[in-house]
Amino acid sequence: FALNDSNPRLLCEGGPGTGKSLIAVEAARRLARAGKKVLLLCFNDNLGEHLRLDLAETDPRIRVSTVHSFFGETINKAGFGEELRSARRHGTERHLFEEAYPRLFETACTALMEENELPQYDVLIVDETQDVLNGPIMSCLDLVLNGGFAAGRWLIFHDPGLQSAIYNRADSRVLDRLKSFGAACFQLSEN
Repeated sequence: FALNDSNPRLLCEGGPGTGKSLIAVEAARRLARAGKKVLLLCFNDNLGEHLRLDLAETDPRIRVSTVHSFFGETINKAGFGEELRSARRHGTERHLFEEAYPRLFETACTALMEENELPQYDVLIVDETQDVLNGPIMSCLDLVLNGGFAAGRWLIFHDPGLQSAIYNRADSRVLDRLKSFGAACFQLSEN
């Protein structure tokens, strides 16, 4: 019921093991079969690898990556790889993830837009959003989604509980902003 055309924007929350990733993968498959170019992102490298393997044979219209790998590839593609390597060597992890990646990604997007080389996606699916739910990162993702968060098609999966506390990066104001775009909201509670 959640993956239908009457719900172009979806916020789904649930604890570990409630099926968020399973729904994200199935949504990517269905949307790609419908001809959509899909970007499926997550935070964790292990989950990213699992999602890549699960979707490897599905459809070339699905791009699976971690958020920061996607940012890094885009930054390198635009020719700003040395700046990113410098930030990795000289900054703290928090500075790298919350400031350097978003700043360099936005710079890269501007450069790629000027060359008409910035990839655009019909659908953005983000799993583990609680780990990247902050203004700078979500503003970056807005740049590659056709219509942006306000008018584009997206599915956001997050754990507002224990998982959210691990990195403490979830900004409730960003979640409220996403809700303001008319997202259908669902809560998964069973493991």
